[in-house]
Amino acid sequence: MSDYKYVPGENPIFMNDKLSKIEKDVVVRFIVIGTKYIEVEREFQAVVRLECDFLGPVS
Repeated sequence: MSDYKYVPGENPIFMNDKLSKIEKDVVVRFIVIGTKYIEVEREFQAVVRLECDFLGPVS
């Protein structure tokens, strides 16, 4: 996400120059590159990509 900057605060967000925001409860379209299941914690971790046409926050 080279074009997004992290904006810290009470409700932190990622924002780019086009005023596109990624914040809590925003729907984001992405490509999954890899996944891993951690048995002890019973959770999945994923590596994803947002840098491609038609990916990122859904308006």
